[in-house]
Amino acid sequence: MASWRGYGLVAASWALFGLGLLLDRGASLRAERLRTLCTPTLAVAIVVGAAGAIQGVRFGVGADMVAVGTLPLVALCLVIGLAGAVPAAAAARAITSHASAPHAVRIRGLRAGQLSARWLYAPAALYVGLATWTSIERDWIAIWLMWSLMLAYLTAMVLVAMRLRNGRTSLPPVWFLFALAFITAIVAWSPRQLRVEWFSLPLGLFLLAAGVAAMRGRQAGTAGTPPGTFNSWPTRWRGSWPLLAPGFGVMFLASILATFTDPQTWRAILVIGVALVAILVGSSLKLSAPFLMGIIVLPIENIFVFVVQIGRGIESVPWWITLAVVGAVLLIIAVTYERRAGDDNSIAARLRDLA
Repeated sequence: MASWRGYGLVAASWALFGLGLLLDRGASLRAERLRTLCTPTLAVAIVVGAAGAIQGVRFGVGADMVAVGTLPLVALCLVIGLAGAVPAAAAARAITSHASAPHAVRIRGLRAGQLSARWLYAPAALYVGLATWTSIERDWIAIWLMWSLMLAYLTAMVLVAMRLRNGRTSLPPVWFLFALAFITAIVAWSPRQLRVEWFSLPLGLFLLAAGVAAMRGRQAGTAGTPPGTFNSWPTRWRGSWPLLAPGFGVMFLASILATFTDPQTWRAILVIGVALVAILVGSSLKLSAPFLMGIIVLPIENIFVFVVQIGRGIESVPWWITLAVVGAVLLIIAVTYERRAGDDNSIAARLRDLA
């Protein structure tokens, strides 16, 4: 496909979106008949919007040559991807509005009961990432632009979680947006110019924020509320394990593995520090997931450091100071909790008190 064909299809997506809006106007008998074509026309606009993503992929792999001058290739691919994603998102919104209108004619296969309105926006979200992933280069502008795209996906993910907390939303599921952000993070990390923590920490923190938003919501555990599903996460889920463990797990796992493959003093201290924060949060708020995950991570990271890495990238003096501070904090936590709980509670009973 020559580049001009890609541009033409993107323009056709915009034209189909405009045509779909025109078909939804009017109150005459002829307008009512033409209105039956509104939803199919908008659906075609969503599909044709994929031309922007395909053209971005072709630019990225070098199938189509383009003179970009001083403009980074990733920026051009992002623009062409957005050019196809915007009409796709607008058409998705128009379809949901048309389906909810009292005069709407229901089209078989596009009713809300058969095709979830949340998935109508998924192609638009996918088009942007798909257009840019193949254009990554060992260039700081490309890397930071891809990193910013990851943050945009994560921000949208948290906004979806917050909207789900207050009711239904027509935006894609949280897991889908996180998957796009995760793939974008891998692509941005692939040139190996940035440490893995530049990506794992935002991924974990935003995923943690989505879980916290659901914990503060009012839907979980209410009478008559259906059980949580994969698509509904984090809403309708209860407890710290399904809501907080994914975020902490993403933050811990990448750095623990990187400690083994790329030992750094600051990385080992970071893992211990995050584990200590998780323990403090779990003990103070009575949440089992962060508390137990922090307890498990501490010995694992220590084993990795002492058995394999100490003296080979990890300085011993800062590491011993860190362990001394962590030990003192854990001792204070244990003494404080013992005084509050009294002598009658066993360890198992105290763990059962955690949510």
